[in-house]
Amino acid sequence: MGSNKRGQMEEVLDRLPIIDINNQTILQAYAQIDAWTHGRAVVSSTGAPPPRPAKPMGQNDLWIAATAHVTQFTLLSTDNDFLHLDRQWLNFLYVSQDKHP
Repeated sequence: MGSNKRGQMEEVLDRLPIIDINNQTILQAYAQIDAWTHGRAVVSSTGAPPPRPAKPMGQNDLWIAATAHVTQFTLLSTDNDFLHLDRQWLNFLYVSQDKHP
Protein backbone atom coordinates (compact mmCIF):
# COMPACT_ATOMS: atom_id res chain seq x y z
CA MET A 1 0.00 0.00 0.00
CA GLY A 2 1.41 3.39 -0.95
CA SER A 3 2.19 5.88 1.81
CA ASN A 4 -0.53 8.26 0.53
CA LYS A 5 -3.22 5.56 0.67
CA ARG A 6 -2.01 4.42 4.07
CA GLY A 7 -2.16 8.00 5.34
CA GLN A 8 -5.71 8.39 4.02
CA MET A 9 -6.75 5.13 5.68
CA GLU A 10 -5.22 6.21 9.00
CA GLU A 11 -7.08 9.54 8.82
CA VAL A 12 -10.39 7.71 8.34
CA LEU A 13 -9.64 5.24 11.13
CA ASP A 14 -8.72 8.06 13.52
CA ARG A 15 -12.25 9.46 13.14
CA LEU A 16 -13.98 6.18 14.01
CA PRO A 17 -15.06 5.38 17.56
CA ILE A 18 -13.29 2.60 19.45
CA ILE A 19 -15.70 0.30 21.27
CA ASP A 20 -14.47 -1.98 24.05
CA ILE A 21 -16.26 -5.31 23.58
CA ASN A 22 -15.30 -6.38 27.10
CA ASN A 23 -18.64 -5.01 28.19
CA GLN A 24 -21.43 -6.98 29.86
CA THR A 25 -24.15 -5.57 27.60
CA ILE A 26 -22.24 -6.52 24.44
CA LEU A 27 -21.43 -9.97 25.87
CA GLN A 28 -25.13 -10.55 26.57
CA ALA A 29 -26.10 -9.36 23.07
CA TYR A 30 -23.48 -11.72 21.58
CA ALA A 31 -25.00 -14.69 23.44
CA GLN A 32 -28.57 -13.73 22.53
CA ILE A 33 -27.85 -13.17 18.84
CA ASP A 34 -25.82 -16.39 18.68
CA ALA A 35 -28.67 -18.40 20.22
CA TRP A 36 -31.25 -16.67 18.00
CA THR A 37 -29.31 -17.40 14.80
CA HIS A 38 -29.02 -21.05 15.84
CA GLY A 39 -32.83 -21.20 16.02
CA ARG A 40 -33.07 -21.38 19.80
CA ALA A 41 -36.07 -20.01 21.64
CA VAL A 42 -34.70 -16.48 21.98
CA VAL A 43 -36.85 -13.60 20.84
CA SER A 44 -35.10 -10.77 19.05
CA SER A 45 -35.13 -7.24 20.40
CA THR A 46 -38.11 -6.55 18.12
CA GLY A 47 -39.96 -9.71 19.15
CA ALA A 48 -39.19 -11.70 16.00
CA PRO A 49 -38.80 -15.45 16.36
CA PRO A 50 -35.52 -17.12 15.36
CA PRO A 51 -34.91 -17.67 11.65
CA ARG A 52 -36.01 -20.95 10.09
CA PRO A 53 -33.85 -22.59 9.00
CA ALA A 54 -31.20 -21.48 11.46
CA LYS A 55 -28.47 -19.14 10.17
CA PRO A 56 -25.42 -19.64 12.41
CA MET A 57 -22.78 -16.94 12.20
CA GLY A 58 -19.03 -16.86 12.68
CA GLN A 59 -17.64 -15.47 15.93
CA ASN A 60 -16.23 -12.31 14.36
CA ASP A 61 -19.56 -11.50 12.71
CA LEU A 62 -21.32 -12.08 16.05
CA TRP A 63 -19.02 -9.57 17.79
CA ILE A 64 -19.72 -7.04 15.04
CA ALA A 65 -23.48 -7.63 15.23
CA ALA A 66 -23.59 -7.47 19.03
CA THR A 67 -21.60 -4.24 19.05
CA ALA A 68 -23.85 -2.66 16.40
CA HIS A 69 -26.91 -3.77 18.37
CA VAL A 70 -25.75 -2.29 21.67
CA THR A 71 -24.39 0.95 20.22
CA GLN A 72 -27.36 1.30 17.84
CA PHE A 73 -24.91 2.14 15.05
CA THR A 74 -25.94 1.23 11.51
CA LEU A 75 -23.86 -1.68 10.28
CA LEU A 76 -22.41 -1.23 6.79
CA SER A 77 -21.08 -4.29 4.99
CA THR A 78 -20.16 -5.42 1.51
CA ASP A 79 -21.62 -8.89 2.10
CA ASN A 80 -25.06 -10.09 3.11
CA ASP A 81 -23.96 -12.05 6.19
CA PHE A 82 -25.94 -9.67 8.41
CA LEU A 83 -29.09 -9.37 6.28
CA HIS A 84 -31.15 -11.74 8.46
CA LEU A 85 -30.41 -9.49 11.47
CA ASP A 86 -31.67 -6.32 9.77
CA ARG A 87 -34.51 -4.74 11.74
CA GLN A 88 -34.47 -7.69 14.14
CA TRP A 89 -31.30 -6.89 16.06
CA LEU A 90 -29.71 -3.96 14.22
CA ASN A 91 -29.93 -1.62 11.27
CA PHE A 92 -28.04 -3.09 8.34
CA LEU A 93 -27.03 -1.40 5.13
CA TYR A 94 -25.57 -3.47 2.31
CA VAL A 95 -22.86 -1.61 0.39
CA SER A 96 -22.51 -2.91 -3.15
CA GLN A 97 -19.05 -3.28 -4.62
CA ASP A 98 -20.56 -3.15 -8.08
CA LYS A 99 -18.89 -0.32 -9.98
CA HIS A 100 -21.88 0.16 -12.25
CA PRO A 101 -24.77 2.33 -11.03
